[in-house]
Amino acid sequence: MYLNFPVAQGGGGYAGGGGGSAMEGGSSLAAAGAGGGGSGFLRAGLTASAVEPNTGAGSITFTYTMDPSISAPTASVPAGSTASTIIDGVAPSTAFSVLLDGTTVVASGTTPVTGGPVTQSFTVPADTSGGTHTLTLQVGGIRAATSAAFTVTAAIALAATGVSTPWWVAPGVAMLIAVGTLLLWWTSRRSRARLVR
Repeated sequence: MYLNFPVAQGGGGYAGGGGGSAMEGGSSLAAAGAGGGGSGFLRAGLTASAVEPNTGAGSITFTYTMDPSISAPTASVPAGSTASTIIDGVAPSTAFSVLLDGTTVVASGTTPVTGGPVTQSFTVPADTSGGTHTLTLQVGGIRAATSAAFTVTAAIALAATGVSTPWWVAPGVAMLIAVGTLLLWWTSRRSRARLVR
């Protein structure tokens, strides 16, 4: 909930009261404590023998709690592809970042003015190794929550033709060509030998 109170003024009287204090907590909270009361007015013709100004600062205490959370993708995510996470429990209109494994920022956004959960998409870097990883929710430079582990499948490197081939394919093809050429030569030689006879 966003609160915004005007700054409270000090009390009136012969000696004015102290001013109110103000407190602000980020972009979500702004409140002020009441000022101190002033002294009574003197009747006409009287003179004050002593005045003790009420200069003490007012104060206000506001307690609130947040229970931020960030979800993990429900299925494995290939490296280089996009997935989504659900962020909840963060104050309205608050900026946040999503980090992969607590180090790499993969998304950022702001929670809705009305509050409530927000679905945030993010992209897993293409060079991410296969295996288990986590997402971290960062708010105001503080790590607020960490997701459960989820699986990333490593990207498959393809050759220029778009298909990866084992290392032994090229030598194998060369050997087959050589054997085929030798068979053709041997067959042709036998045919010529028969004609000579």
